[in-house]
Amino acid sequence: IEGQTVMLPLVPIDSTVVQFSPDADTVARVLTYVTDDPNTENYYRRLLNYYSLDSVPEQDFLTPDRFLSTPLLAFGTGYELGEGDTVYNTIFHITKDYYDYYESVQLAIIGNINPFAQPSPIKSNVSGSGNPLGVFTCLVYDRDTTVVMR
Repeated sequence: IEGQTVMLPLVPIDSTVVQFSPDADTVARVLTYVTDDPNTENYYRRLLNYYSLDSVPEQDFLTPDRFLSTPLLAFGTGYELGEGDTVYNTIFHITKDYYDYYESVQLAIIGNINPFAQPSPIKSNVSGSGNPLGVFTCLVYDRDTTVVMR
């Protein structure tokens, strides 16, 4: 099996802000900000865990930067957190190959639910004699741990 990738630079989390709801001051949300380089095409994976990194993520999604109108990228939660809750924000700077692979896997899963849907091909950046599927990548991430406090 062969594959190639690049190690992307770290995109650090600029800040994490806790905001309590103006309507119900017992619940809060967390906003996480990163600065995107507008001169390059970038892709990100956002993971949000509550209480423990061993928990199933509350949020796990990919996003390209092509929808941004400013260099500031914001990720947020709903007003669902209480004082003392722990939030783990993880931002991965990912390659287009990883983005394409992950998206194609998600589309294939969705397509398998519908018996009338067309099969969805898996995009892969690996090759070999056995026609392997997968992605060879280097994951670079920044993580911030926030305890919700007033």
